[in-house]
Amino acid sequence: MTDGVDHSDRRTAIEAAIDDAVESAPGDALEPARATVGLLDDVWFGQLVGRTFDAVAADGDTIDSIARPHGPAAAVELLRRYCSIRWALLRGERSVCTVAEPGGSAAILSGDLLFAAAYATVGSDGSPVGDRRRSRLVVVLTRATTDIVETVGRNAGRLAAADPDDEVHETLVASVAGTLGECATRLGVLSAPVENPPIDTIETIGREASASRQYRRGRADAGPAPIPIRPSADSKTELSASSDGRAAHHRTTALRAIESLPAHVDQDPLRSLVD
Repeated sequence: MTDGVDHSDRRTAIEAAIDDAVESAPGDALEPARATVGLLDDVWFGQLVGRTFDAVAADGDTIDSIARPHGPAAAVELLRRYCSIRWALLRGERSVCTVAEPGGSAAILSGDLLFAAAYATVGSDGSPVGDRRRSRLVVVLTRATTDIVETVGRNAGRLAAADPDDEVHETLVASVAGTLGECATRLGVLSAPVENPPIDTIETIGREASASRQYRRGRADAGPAPIPIRPSADSKTELSASSDGRAAHHRTTALRAIESLPAHVDQDPLRSLVD
């Protein structure tokens, strides 16, 4: 159904949309926003938007005749980078954003920029949607940001502690990574020219695949996690076995959801991100 999709071209377009959203930011005060864009150098959540779009679109000819959902894909990546800066501020860390002092105004302003840029980008001209559908994309993004802010707010005190425990780590992986995944898949569905797609099942795939990936990457020794929800160095060994089990559980749930999709939905684009 989507054999002709060039995923490297799509990644380039998503990255260009992200760069456009922050490169024009004036002055050194917003340097953390630009640094965060460069540090988180994969666009997995943005690709999830695109792969969802591929899966539900009716046929290849229709897909090739309209713009790709680069705007919504860039928006969810900008939201992810907003989460990175907020995490660094809560933890007093400087690994994600380059600030002179933890909690500095540059990081706060940069977070605000990324947050606003996500909304400006989600309905940008590159999106294959009309005004009505564009407003629905904004609603999806608003729901995701609200859920993330509420989740972080409930755990802010414990997150700021020197050694976050397993429960905090698990809550954030399941809630924040899962929320970003749900947001990405719903944006992909709403960007496609289809009616009555199996959106609940596809959101399940996005949530579970995202949580699985975060558990696997969040304890990696090198490179940033897809969103910076990571155990402290002292707790990595203890979390390793339990994280592997949780990752496997979420992956299995995602694969089962993929297998349950109706015949008119192409499973391969989504399966490629889970496998």
